Amino acid sequence: MYGFWTAPFPPDQYTSTWPGEETINTNPSKSHSPGTLSEILDADIASVSNSSYGGISPSQQTPYSREEKPTDCSSQIPSRPRGKPIPRKGHTKSRKGCFSCKRRKIKCQETRPCCTNCKKAEISCEYPKPGPFQNQSQQQQQPKESNIISLPSPRPSLQSTPTIFSMTDMKLFHHFLSHAYPTLPVGADAIWTLQMPSFAHEYEYLMRSMLALSASNLSLTTPHSRDLRNQAITHRVKAVRLLNQALCRPSTSREEGDARFAAFMNLTFQSTCMEDGLIDFLTMLRGCILQGDLGETSAFAGFVNDKDRTLGSMIERFEVADTLDVEVEALNEAAKSLLKLEELCTTDVERLYHGHLTDMVQNGYASPRQAYACFVQVYNFVGNITHSQFQSFIQPTNSCAQLLLSHFIASHVLLRNVITFESMERDTSAMYAILVGWCKSIDDGLDPFLRKFNRWPVEYVMEVAPRGMGAVQVEGVNFIRGRRVEGDNRSFGGGGYVVEKFFNN
Repeated sequence: MYGFWTAPFPPDQYTSTWPGEETINTNPSKSHSPGTLSEILDADIASVSNSSYGGISPSQQTPYSREEKPTDCSSQIPSRPRGKPIPRKGHTKSRKGCFSCKRRKIKCQETRPCCTNCKKAEISCEYPKPGPFQNQSQQQQQPKESNIISLPSPRPSLQSTPTIFSMTDMKLFHHFLSHAYPTLPVGADAIWTLQMPSFAHEYEYLMRSMLALSASNLSLTTPHSRDLRNQAITHRVKAVRLLNQALCRPSTSREEGDARFAAFMNLTFQSTCMEDGLIDFLTMLRGCILQGDLGETSAFAGFVNDKDRTLGSMIERFEVADTLDVEVEALNEAAKSLLKLEELCTTDVERLYHGHLTDMVQNGYASPRQAYACFVQVYNFVGNITHSQFQSFIQPTNSCAQLLLSHFIASHVLLRNVITFESMERDTSAMYAILVGWCKSIDDGLDPFLRKFNRWPVEYVMEVAPRGMGAVQVEGVNFIRGRRVEGDNRSFGGGGYVVEKFFNN
């Protein structure tokens, strides 16, 4: 998945009801979810009450619970184990009685407004006032010298029960940091390698999305990768479920907002590694755009809020891209195919999407920079339509929309030499093989009489995409399939960047 998004977050798309803040249930009589802090505390208390202390067996926990048989029949005094102190009887003296009873050194009944003793003596009954930081009801329920530990309320983002990850998960996490993290925002790798990992442990959906993307990415280049694909799906399902739960309430911090957006990004990029991931890709892409209403302090603020700034990052990378060859013959075929497809577009959504694709192809002749800007508009499209329009657009039975998506996939391949500047050191050949599968799957689902409108996309991606994507040389060093190699290049322009076509036969 490439491009960036600038659309605002439409409030009508966000209809969930915000539940109240969750609190820790420290009352074992009340229901609570498994693994909550109260459950752990109750288990600890139970284990202490059933365990031995100081070498005393459970039957000896109460030193005076047994009476030894007296040697003298006349003696009725029970003997106790030597060396064990006689337990002191609990204090029954009133600690919150009135001043009169305290002064008279008698037990106060603590009845209000006047205790029984003062009422009988017909004297004034006055109780001490509670301190400024004390609650009278809490004082009546809890002794002053209590052994109950008051726990601070945890941060909302922290989990009460930590998730245990395996060594395989740790390997996937390392692969994410080194090879699999999203290529957007352009030139902001530190967001994924430093900032997001620093608090990913606080948001399980973020960690799960990282592992899901890593497993899918690794499965594309690993033989016999069935286990990796299973792990990818497992992590993805958990990430989506936990993310849906988190979205039921507004984020409470900048970190939480960034964690949600990053999870959407990871799941969107993972979709491009899945053979049947086209619908998932469009859905998660829409989620990114709808979630993209981030504050200025967000790590992604410049990416989603400042279109010119994001385009500027790409402009710096392909300063010489205006002289880059973008296969004129392929542009001609794309323009002809889109012209034929125009007659099938009947709704406003279909005509608008068709217009974005046409603009992208037309700008490819003279200005790859403008072609890339139009490419971004195509990506933004799914977030700028209503929910009902989006659901109708992604239906497999919507033949016109399916043909438009097939042309979008082929246009993605057509502009590969421009898009590669988003991440110049990444090998994306496996991802382009997935795009071939998407295009072929669309063609298989079309009625036979409609396949003539899909001829150019299928033929083009079948011819070009399996050969791989161009590698990039920066300052005299080639980057092919993620490794540095030396050699001559076929240059498409002067300046700081030279593009070499590398075919992966």
